[in-house]
Amino acid sequence: MKDYTSDSEQPWSAFRSDIRTVIISHGVTTIGAYAFKFSGVSKVEISDTVTSIGAVAFSQCQSLLELIVPINVTSIGQYAFDNGPLEFITILGDVKLERMVFNLALSLNTVNLLGKQVNFEDVDIFGACPLTSVGFGSKNVATAFNNYLT
Repeated sequence: MKDYTSDSEQPWSAFRSDIRTVIISHGVTTIGAYAFKFSGVSKVEISDTVTSIGAVAFSQCQSLLELIVPINVTSIGQYAFDNGPLEFITILGDVKLERMVFNLALSLNTVNLLGKQVNFEDVDIFGACPLTSVGFGSKNVATAFNNYLT
């Protein structure tokens, strides 16, 4: 899927608030930057062929409450899920989280990092998130998260 440099470049920008479900099909490897910013999406299904989620891809999606990120996604770009009502996310594989991925996700309370390694690229990945539950898939990830917090 193509990277866009702003949400106004989305081919579906005129009706993005009407989008409720996004299904990323088998064979797609990237969810592009700004792909669904400001959309009305409430359900996202991501194929296991996807390896990266671009910067700002789901930023300010005001109906997206939960998401499962497949095991093959190895990179989530900056601000990918910022400033939205996301409450719950599970990331199944090893991943690099770029800066401010969940910045101002003021409802994000549950994060499951189930891979063997997570690379935290910046101190503000979870900026202002009210995390109450964080699950880990390995001791390495728990240690990396603890180091991220300190």
